[in-house]
Amino acid sequence: PLINVENPNTTTTLTGKAIQDLPNPGGDMTYPAQFAPGALINTAGSSNDFVGGQNGYGNVQFNGLPALSNAYIVDGLETNDPLTNLNSGLATNLVLGLNSIEEVTVNTTSYAVDQGRYGASQINYITKSGTNTLHGNLYELWNGSRLNAANFFTNATPGNQKPRSTVNHFGGSVGGPMVHDKLFFFGDFEQMRIALPIVNTVTLPSTAFQSYVLEQLPKGGVDTVSGTAYPAAPALVPFYRKMFSLYANTAGTPLPVLGCPFNAEGGVAAGNPPNGNGCAIRHTTSQSSADHEQVITARIDHNIDIDNMVWYRLQSDTGLQAAYTDPINPLFNSISSQPLYSFAAGYTHIFNQRLLNYFNPAFSWYESLFGPVDSTQTLSGFPIVLQGAGSNAPFTTLGGLDYNWVQGRRATRFQINDNLAWTAGPHQFKFGISSRRLRINDYDFSTYDTPLVEYTTLAQFIYGVASTATKAFPAAASQPFDYLNLDLFAQDTMKVTSKLTWTLGVRTATNTNPVSAHGLIARLPGSFDAANHNPDQPLNQALATGLKDVFSSTPLVLWQPRTAVAWQFAPQTVVRAGFGVFSDLLPGSIVDLIASNPPYINTYQG
Repeated sequence: PLINVENPNTTTTLTGKAIQDLPNPGGDMTYPAQFAPGALINTAGSSNDFVGGQNGYGNVQFNGLPALSNAYIVDGLETNDPLTNLNSGLATNLVLGLNSIEEVTVNTTSYAVDQGRYGASQINYITKSGTNTLHGNLYELWNGSRLNAANFFTNATPGNQKPRSTVNHFGGSVGGPMVHDKLFFFGDFEQMRIALPIVNTVTLPSTAFQSYVLEQLPKGGVDTVSGTAYPAAPALVPFYRKMFSLYANTAGTPLPVLGCPFNAEGGVAAGNPPNGNGCAIRHTTSQSSADHEQVITARIDHNIDIDNMVWYRLQSDTGLQAAYTDPINPLFNSISSQPLYSFAAGYTHIFNQRLLNYFNPAFSWYESLFGPVDSTQTLSGFPIVLQGAGSNAPFTTLGGLDYNWVQGRRATRFQINDNLAWTAGPHQFKFGISSRRLRINDYDFSTYDTPLVEYTTLAQFIYGVASTATKAFPAAASQPFDYLNLDLFAQDTMKVTSKLTWTLGVRTATNTNPVSAHGLIARLPGSFDAANHNPDQPLNQALATGLKDVFSSTPLVLWQPRTAVAWQFAPQTVVRAGFGVFSDLLPGSIVDLIASNPPYINTYQG
């Protein structure tokens, strides 16, 4: 039936045929969830990244609760990114593999306690199986620059051309029997190749200005705007020569800059201070960044006998993301290789017509690290990031995002689920356990390991003077953290009448205190209010250091009682009502923030 008259949850189910018929460019697995009641779609932030941005998180929210409260579960394996609790897109920032899915069920307001650990929704995916007949499919979706218009500013800049763009999504599946009625196989392959156009406007030092700077550095001089005197710095000439060699193309439109002493045609700039247009040029760059990702899924189903059934599913998701494409020099481009490997299995044993048990172990490992192709070569070419701040420091940042790399994480997840169902008269009892162990190697501690140097005036650029310089000294580039979650539940679904179903249950959650394996946690020994607020005290007296536990204490058990009724008071109408307590898992990003405290990460700005 389209409406389940006994389920206390608000449930939406899409079959494989319905999924196939959905217009879903990109084939993102989270897309079908947007058709469930209470969904608010397109909630990701302006950064267009699965981690989200300042305007929102994730792809979808339900009933006013954040996307961090959605669980994405494939064959019993939770696939949320443990750092963010969000849908985990990899190299293409899409969650691929939808062609291998037989059914999607979206449970919102999940009053049935066998649905956990998140409060907004439980989105369950079941992969396809083989059958007694050989079956399969092939598909190809393509879009490219031949079908898309050029950016107006690309056409307006002489010498520029429309950058290449390509979206090529293709794949296929095949399934069938290995032993008739006993053993079946299913396999799916999917690949996405994307080349995205990137158009940037950059401001660079002109060739004449570069020569002027190399002449002025050994002499020193005075800022014509502020009157500040700067000493000679002949030792910086080799550094500047190397820096200027990184500007491959300095053609473009002259740009007036306050303090520039000459014009593009070579004459002396008028005014006091001068405002010449010979120091900076501006032009538009057009490039393409290529991402690719491929997913391979393999599943075996085995009907051992009438009372015992088992299945195994393996998946490999690999790819390469163009994490950052620099508009000045490809030396500063950054990539992210993002492999994920997972395994899940299910074993069903039927004791009798009223009692059965389902055992579901699972495992996954993935890596998502961002950085240059060759860090040594990149930093040898330019060991800092040079960034202008303000209208009198007009040049585009040189060095890309090198101050931010390496960052990312490696995550290992072990999971065990076990459910026992027992029917006794009008009652259907369910008892279960769901445990999850996580090890996250967090690489987010290298920010400013490569110095970020800022200048605020043209004169500071000319004479090699920094307004500020920021440099960090982390104790380690990465830190491992361990998490353990254990959930237990018991539930009774009772048919009060043929039209009225009452569900009553309780779920408990134990979320252990995240542990730093190397004991590199520093935090206040108690609450902020209880701390000594004397600004003159040494930092090592205000913080407790060498700790393994991220928090001073965590609750032993979170109790989550829930009850609901489903009443079919008319043939085509069901009323549901319920009350429940729900809890979410702690996003690993919270631990990431606490682990950034000194003395294990010391950041200095001068």
